[in-house]
Amino acid sequence: MQKDGIFFEMLESEITCQKKDIGFGIDDRPPHNHDGYEIMFMLDGVAIMESEGRKRELNRGDLALIRSGTAHHGEPRNRHLFDRVIINVQEATARELIRERPKVGRSLDTSLGESMWICHLDTGATDEFMHYSDDLEALLKEEDFGCDVLARSYLLSMLVLLERIGWESVDQNDASACAKKELVEKLQVYVDRHIADDLSLGIFEKCFCYSGSYLSKCFKSVTGVSLQNYIIKKRVSLARKYIAKGDHLKEVCNATGFGNYSNFCRTFALYTGESPMDYRKRCSNFF
Repeated sequence: MQKDGIFFEMLESEITCQKKDIGFGIDDRPPHNHDGYEIMFMLDGVAIMESEGRKRELNRGDLALIRSGTAHHGEPRNRHLFDRVIINVQEATARELIRERPKVGRSLDTSLGESMWICHLDTGATDEFMHYSDDLEALLKEEDFGCDVLARSYLLSMLVLLERIGWESVDQNDASACAKKELVEKLQVYVDRHIADDLSLGIFEKCFCYSGSYLSKCFKSVTGVSLQNYIIKKRVSLARKYIAKGDHLKEVCNATGFGNYSNFCRTFALYTGESPMDYRKRCSNFF
C-alpha cells in the first residue's frame, strides 16, 4: 500500500528476525513504514538511515531502533557491502512488552516521541546480541509449542542488553548532549565524595544503572579525559595536599583510595615525576 509516496507494510508475524546481506539487493523503494518496530543492526559496511527527514550514518556495530509508524529508508554508502540483522516487532506485541516490563520497554514507548533510537555495541555486546538473534532466527523457523513465548524472551533479553548500553535519541541530540553532561557532572560529584572508596566501573554501573563502557564513553566525550584518568588525577592531587600537611604516607594512601602502598608510590611518581617520599622532603624543606 502506498500513500503520499510512502509505502506501508503490514507485519504478518508478531516477531521476525533475519540476517540480510547484499544478496538481498539494494533497497530502491521510497520511504516505508510498518505497523510495528524495526531494529537494524549493522554487521558490516556503512549505511545511511533516514527517518522522517533526519539522516544518520550507521557503521559496523551500530544499531537503530525505528519507532512504529515511522517512515524510514536505509541504503548502503558502499553499494557492494551492506550486511545487517533486521528484527521487526508488531506494535501490539510491543505494547504488551511495555506493559509487562516498563523499564525494558522504554525505547518502544511511542509516547516519548522519538522516531529513532541509536546505540553502539562493542565486541562483547555484539557477541551477546548475535547469540540472541541467531537463536531467535532459528526459533522462529520452528512451529513447536511454546516457541512464541521463547521468542519473546529472546527479544526481551536483547532489549535488556540495549538498555544497559544506553540509547541516544536522534530526535533530541541537544537534549541527549545535556543529559550526558548532567550524567558526567553526577559522576564527578560521586568521585569527589567517594575518593577513598572503590571506584571501579562495576560500582558505577550499580549506582548509575548504565554499563561501564557507556559511562566511560560519555565521560570521555564530555570532558576529553578518560574516567579512570580523572579518578587517578583526583587521587594524586588530594595525596599531594595531605603529604604537604605532613600526614603519614600510608594514611595518605588509604585516604585517597589507592589501598595498595606500592601502587600508590608508583602512580604518584608517574603523575608527579617524584616519589611521595621525595615530595614530602621537598615540602618540608620549603616550609
